[in-house]
Amino acid sequence: MDENTTTPTAPQTGTGPAPAPESNAPTQGSRAAEPKAEPPKPAPPSPAADAVMECFFRYLKHEETNRRSYVSLHELQDTVFRYIHGFYNTLRPHSHNNGLPPIAAEEIVP
Repeated sequence: MDENTTTPTAPQTGTGPAPAPESNAPTQGSRAAEPKAEPPKPAPPSPAADAVMECFFRYLKHEETNRRSYVSLHELQDTVFRYIHGFYNTLRPHSHNNGLPPIAAEEIVP
């Protein structure tokens, strides 16, 4: 056979390097994925906000939860919900609102 003449060869299977598995890792020469930006951290609570919450919990304990014993967590949760939505926001006067409950004070503000 002549050296310049090539004969067709059958494709060989099982020889040579195996194809690389697909991955999400960056390949050589490509840019690495940009890290995701973290959401901004909330500002620390102010002392005034802490005082408002401490006052609320003091009244909650004094006016509602310390007056009785609870059989289950569900009963306590129901009592706290009724205190907040049925009394604290609708009936209980607040000195900050000139003696009005929060719901009534919101109705006055234009």
